[in-house]
Amino acid sequence: MQEIEMGIDWEQLWIERFEESRQTMRDGKDIDSEYWSKRAASYSDGQTTNDFEYGRAVVQALHEVMPPESEVLDIGAGPGTLLIPCAEKANHVTAVEPATGMIDCLKRNAEQRGITNFETINSTWQDLEISLIGGRFDLTICSHAMWFFKDLWEQLRRMETVSRRYCCFVNGVTPYGDFDLLWKKVMGETWKRPFGTDQNILYNILYEGGRYANVKMVSYTSTTPVESWITSREMLFDRYTEVTPEIKAQIREHISLRAEDGMYTIDSQAAVMWWEIPDEE
Repeated sequence: MQEIEMGIDWEQLWIERFEESRQTMRDGKDIDSEYWSKRAASYSDGQTTNDFEYGRAVVQALHEVMPPESEVLDIGAGPGTLLIPCAEKANHVTAVEPATGMIDCLKRNAEQRGITNFETINSTWQDLEISLIGGRFDLTICSHAMWFFKDLWEQLRRMETVSRRYCCFVNGVTPYGDFDLLWKKVMGETWKRPFGTDQNILYNILYEGGRYANVKMVSYTSTTPVESWITSREMLFDRYTEVTPEIKAQIREHISLRAEDGMYTIDSQAAVMWWEIPDEE
């Protein structure tokens, strides 16, 4: 992680990045649960074709704080990317997921693997009445979903409220490599990619708040059928610009040239940051 820089208001920097990202969306709306329900099938394809490699890498990084008797909360669970590997090791996993399409994929993926020790809550984390689940969990995880929270510190404290001991953020490590090339092709060289979060900002917010996070970097590969990946990229770009036939052709060409045997592979890294909840302040 980047060394702590003095004189920077990290929470304010987070808010500014959040607002910049939302302002670039052409309909002025956030990426909502309806959008993620539509993307659920293609998103799930990228997690299941490699046997949940990402989730397994995160679980391995957290093995010291996830013994077999653990009760785990997975915020923004998606199609079970993290839940299924967690459920194979922990006693029980609760998924908080606002997109019904994602929950449908999660349940199908779990059924295919004989996973039954989980439950789902169809809600955004921000809207969930946490008094209903407070203190139930040994480990609360938010993976690749922090960028939904403008008020990150408040949501972090809510995570701590429901956990008995540990909390964890998992964040993709920038830059995104091949996707940046596609972004520039479609949006132009002057268009800065507006979404995503910086793991160094997260780490510094934790540090300044007295949360001294353990950090492990994990590497993983996601492999998605070409047509599924093309569909997901078209849906993503539609939030920022009109996806014309020309743009569709650019997306298809970019992905097809980098595919092999009908599959598109991305090598990625993520920062797994977990901390022990401090005594009441």
